[in-house]
Amino acid sequence: MKRPPWVDLAILLGGLAVAAALVWFVLVRPGQAQRAAAEAKGAATVAEGELKKAADALPIIEKHFTERERIERVTVQGNAGIMAAPGAAERVGGDVDRAARAALCLQPIYRDHPACQQLPDADSAGDEATDTARPAAGG
Repeated sequence: MKRPPWVDLAILLGGLAVAAALVWFVLVRPGQAQRAAAEAKGAATVAEGELKKAADALPIIEKHFTERERIERVTVQGNAGIMAAPGAAERVGGDVDRAARAALCLQPIYRDHPACQQLPDADSAGDEATDTARPAAGG
């Protein structure tokens, strides 16, 4: 007995489907898995490098802030010593007063003080302080 032609077509299509599934599972899918694994490994390597950079930067940042705190502490102590000195409350002459205020206003601790807001900007205040702090010619 002869089979109808659609049966041969169904067998052929079934065989092609099985062959396609085998090609998919044997060739395509492992390649995708390898690519995904390589991407994951690359991402892990990058993350490890970033973590190492961050760990290396921590001591530098800590040293910076420790030094900054030390400078601020020394500045505050120095200013307290100046203010406690005899005659600290007496008014100083014009040019010396302007130069001293300009120099103090360059320090971060005094930058926002109201007296510093009345001075010219920090660049010109620094120039003034340098210019007026020089001794006059001849004496």
